[in-house]
Amino acid sequence: SGSPAPPPRTPPPGQAPHAKSEKETPSPNPVRHRTTNIASAVGTAATGPALHTACVHYGHIRVRKRIYGYHRCSLSTGAILETLPLPYPPGEFGTSAFWIDIPLKLRDGIVRRPWLNFFAGLHSVLHTLLQLLPLHVVADPWDLNGLSMDRHDQRRGAVLCVYDQVPGGLGICEKAFGQVHRLLQHCHRCISKCPCERGCVACVFSPTCDCNNEGLDKKAAVCILDQLLFW
Repeated sequence: SGSPAPPPRTPPPGQAPHAKSEKETPSPNPVRHRTTNIASAVGTAATGPALHTACVHYGHIRVRKRIYGYHRCSLSTGAILETLPLPYPPGEFGTSAFWIDIPLKLRDGIVRRPWLNFFAGLHSVLHTLLQLLPLHVVADPWDLNGLSMDRHDQRRGAVLCVYDQVPGGLGICEKAFGQVHRLLQHCHRCISKCPCERGCVACVFSPTCDCNNEGLDKKAAVCILDQLLFW
């Protein structure tokens, strides 16, 4: 048995108890912005039985990343206390990637359903894809990253992109490119069979999300995967 806990310290007469304010114990949270420029496509394949459903490509991209500030957040509530700028220049590197062009018809069909959020659903699919990919291809999850874009200037539509997070690439996305259909099927099972209502760490949450797992839509993710795989 341990010794009894010491009695709590009491402040001297006339002095109020000291309580740390939220600003005294901030948790820094960087504010990032990433863009991709597709340099070349090496291979193309279909994600589903119909060629017009969607196409997945493998190739080389350039990733431009900039940390332009950070949030000071409360450790207890996670609330943003203030945002401070950082004068860091952007960084850029070339790597290998695979990306899926989302058909405009698929996007518009989901946008017309007010109870679904297309971009949040695409964001959710990306999270699950990144978490499950190392189960199909030998990889460290921290060696991968991705972007879900509602509109990519080069592709003229929505894009789901996964890339090797090491300059020059590691060969992970090259191997995963040939298994994208199976990966998407695994994502569909993982999300659709999870008993949670709005998403959780077992399906669409990610520990590496730049957005703190905000802006996710589990139902929209299932709908997107349904149409990519089966329609």
